[in-house]
Amino acid sequence: MALIRNFPVPSDRMAIISTLLNIEDAVVLEYGPEGTTHFSMNFFNKLGQDYPDRLFTTGVDDSDIIMGSTEHLERGILELDALYSPKAIFVLTSSVTSIIGTDIAGICDSLQSKVQSRLIPVNTSGLGADYSAGLRKIYLQLAELFVQPDAAKQKGRYNILGASPLHYRAESDICEITRLLREGFGCELLHCLAMNMTTEALVELSSAELNIVLTAEAVPSAEYLQSVTGTPYVYLPPYGYSQTKEFLNSVAAVIGQPVKEAMLQRLEEKNAD
Repeated sequence: MALIRNFPVPSDRMAIISTLLNIEDAVVLEYGPEGTTHFSMNFFNKLGQDYPDRLFTTGVDDSDIIMGSTEHLERGILELDALYSPKAIFVLTSSVTSIIGTDIAGICDSLQSKVQSRLIPVNTSGLGADYSAGLRKIYLQLAELFVQPDAAKQKGRYNILGASPLHYRAESDICEITRLLREGFGCELLHCLAMNMTTEALVELSSAELNIVLTAEAVPSAEYLQSVTGTPYVYLPPYGYSQTKEFLNSVAAVIGQPVKEAMLQRLEEKNAD
């Protein structure tokens, strides 16, 4: 069937933009048509993501596409750096600028010495890949870009990976995991990728002693963190009493610390009810 009824599955591009908008001291600059970015902003606003001064577009015209001019993009980068002084500018392609092969990595390299912001190119066409693929890509890319392998560990601190702002029950899941690990082990949350992040928080991801993975899309980033920083991870979302107990036992096995008896007793009492 050639037609897609109702709403299609969101593309990888939508996942990447949604994730990057949660980095509070960074901005996203899309090299593409104004209408494409306008649609994105409306989409995110309707879903409760309202981040003023974080998503921008250069706009492109026929000449830019036909002649391959990148003047608008270069001027846009310089203007964003001067006006907002963000820690990082994520430069994204749109569908049309991806198709013509715009070298955003080369442009970022050539302009890096002229700006204070860190310029980070992200190629995303929005063609042929879905929302889940976009999350896998951006979670891993953020880890690769910011994590410091030799960072000192903070005792009793952990990260949550995979809590996308558009993930179903994300806030509820974060609160529940925070409660379980505090009551079960006395551990405290360090950072949550990618909810209310900063570039500094991204660097500090490697300081955690443990990573809790909420979704399959975050597994590649957890594996990367384990390989370069030695931080182990647990991927077993605590849904239901039996799986919650299994989750706590898995954490205990990884960190070498038993679950507090009071926590296990409360679980048994609730399960009996």
